[in-house]
Amino acid sequence: MEYWKNKVAIVTGAAHGIGAQIAEDLAKIGMTVIGFEPTQGRLDEMLNKMIDWGKFEGQLIPCKCDVSKDEDLKKAFEGIVATYGGVDVLINNAAIDCGDEVGFAIMEQLAKAGMIVIGFNKNEDLLEKVTVKLNPVISNKISGKIVLCKCDISDTKQLTAAFEKIKDTYEGIDVLINNAQCNIDCLVNTGESEDFKEIVDVNINALVACTRLAAGSMIARETRGHIICMNDLCSYQIPTESKKTVYIATKATITSVNEILRHEFRFLKANIKVTNIAYGKIEENDSNPDTPGLRVKDIAKLVKLILNTPEQLQVHEVLLDSVVE
Repeated sequence: MEYWKNKVAIVTGAAHGIGAQIAEDLAKIGMTVIGFEPTQGRLDEMLNKMIDWGKFEGQLIPCKCDVSKDEDLKKAFEGIVATYGGVDVLINNAAIDCGDEVGFAIMEQLAKAGMIVIGFNKNEDLLEKVTVKLNPVISNKISGKIVLCKCDISDTKQLTAAFEKIKDTYEGIDVLINNAQCNIDCLVNTGESEDFKEIVDVNINALVACTRLAAGSMIARETRGHIICMNDLCSYQIPTESKKTVYIATKATITSVNEILRHEFRFLKANIKVTNIAYGKIEENDSNPDTPGLRVKDIAKLVKLILNTPEQLQVHEVLLDSVVE
């Protein structure tokens, strides 16, 4: 992970789940991790979690940003670019399900590896809680950072503004981790139209928008880049009974988008890797090491491992689940 040390990473939805774990892992390898959350309460929550991380090489920086609002996004990115000169990693983890711990874990892993990680989330309360958690962590001598930014990624104007701010602050983005998701109950045939739109806006439209903005930064600077899409095994193994069929359909779409991007970047001769990670059910009792289930830390460590692959190699797709499944 030496290449990513002192790099800048943005993580949306950094207070919970995979986003939280990613943030932790990135900070541990020396990255500067910026976490975007829409509310101060969520920032405070993330900060409380980070108290237990201990000392690591990176930095964790909270940023209040609602990615659904163009003004918030633009302001956040402008501040980041002005401060850090550019963004190396963007983890789009603006999850609707606040029980998701994966984003937080990835943020931690990358920040500890020396990367600058910027986290997006539209919930102001969560950003506030994450901020409190970050205070004791950012005081440690670490080479990475976590910056939290309130940003609603489903709002194109807000998202564009945030990216512009990041470019002004950090000069650009090198890694994008798409981990945002809306998994509310909604059937394709009879689901509420508003629920249908919300799922599609977050899971597909926002993902594509973030990808286009990040890829544009990578191509313009002619730098090495990596885009990782966090997916769900349900898109490969469709359950016979489910109330989340719209969610499943959007996850299947992500698989196709990921493969299309890989071919497009190859055609453009862009030095951008694309990886699709689909994982199964996460073990709820994460604190028990004897439980043979999939844990958020397992997923976050996999993300770090993929980012550490040699430049000439690319991991196209990973299907991850517990051995007992």
